[in-house]
Amino acid sequence: MPLPRQAAKLLLCCLPLTVALPAAAIVGGEPTTAFGQVSNGVQITDNWVLTARHVGIKVGDTFADGYGSAIVGARYELGSGPTLVNDLALLRLTTPIAAPALSLLSDLLPVGPLASPLAVTIATGRNQTPRGYGQTRIAEVADQVELDVGGVLGTYAVNWLVTYDAAHGAPYVQGGDSGGGLFLGHVTDSAGAALMGITSAQVQFDEAGGGGFGSAFVQLAAYRSWIDETMRLDTTDSQTVRWVSAVPEPATLSMWLAGLLVAGGMGARRRTATRAR
Repeated sequence: MPLPRQAAKLLLCCLPLTVALPAAAIVGGEPTTAFGQVSNGVQITDNWVLTARHVGIKVGDTFADGYGSAIVGARYELGSGPTLVNDLALLRLTTPIAAPALSLLSDLLPVGPLASPLAVTIATGRNQTPRGYGQTRIAEVADQVELDVGGVLGTYAVNWLVTYDAAHGAPYVQGGDSGGGLFLGHVTDSAGAALMGITSAQVQFDEAGGGGFGSAFVQLAAYRSWIDETMRLDTTDSQTVRWVSAVPEPATLSMWLAGLLVAGGMGARRRTATRAR
């Protein structure tokens, strides 16, 4: 049975994690120091970091961002499965890094193309000097991917926010950007901005009229209960995440989300994705 049009097809995601992908900045990004919490993970409280599951930060490793560094004392993965599926992990640091706490967006965007793409900002801490950002738009939300694992083609669930512009051009992430952040709005620093996604993969479009590149981010609102429960069950500290909504009234939020849906599909499109490690 064919996948819905918004589904992505991943062909190159099974490369060994030991392969060193070239470190290259967000295409179309600009250097900045204003996203200090963002590195190969995003610091959300003094002792907790969200990162992509495929980023190999282990217990005993050092996590460092623009505010300092600390040893990783615990790592919690969101389930298991092939690379890029369930692509989220929580890290608890053994000592705090004093940094402004980030807010996480609680609004869950509906699956499919968006009638009114949302303004967002991609931030990375690995591939600029010292880090970088790029402003773009969320164009659609993907809920499943077709993935070749060991020669067997299967369908896997994801919760991806997908960004690209009308020409499928910059900015987009590439090798070295995984674990970075996606913030709501066109912002130039993380102060007051809501974190809504963690960088997972680079997406290449192949369609009539020309291809191009985009980016895929794990939608954090889809995993709010896992994030909250994982932090609660680790009794080393009592830190919790601050969740915020872009639209405070529930009824208004439903209308706002409904307005993001677009009638009809986007046309047949094949997407190949590689992790943005």
